[in-house]
Amino acid sequence: MIVVGSLNFCAEKYKADILGYVFMPNHLHLIIYFREDNHLSDLMRDFKKLTSV
Repeated sequence: MIVVGSLNFCAEKYKADILGYVFMPNHLHLIIYFREDNHLSDLMRDFKKLTSV
């Protein structure tokens, strides 16, 4: 639930829609659509900050 919450937070912050995702044991796959400018690297940076151990 922490990972999903962090993903939703980042998506709202960067005005992105999460179209699909798959959680694997040691990684995840995402399909993301940005409604405005593409900020993929910023979204991933913040997501990693929130979910790193």
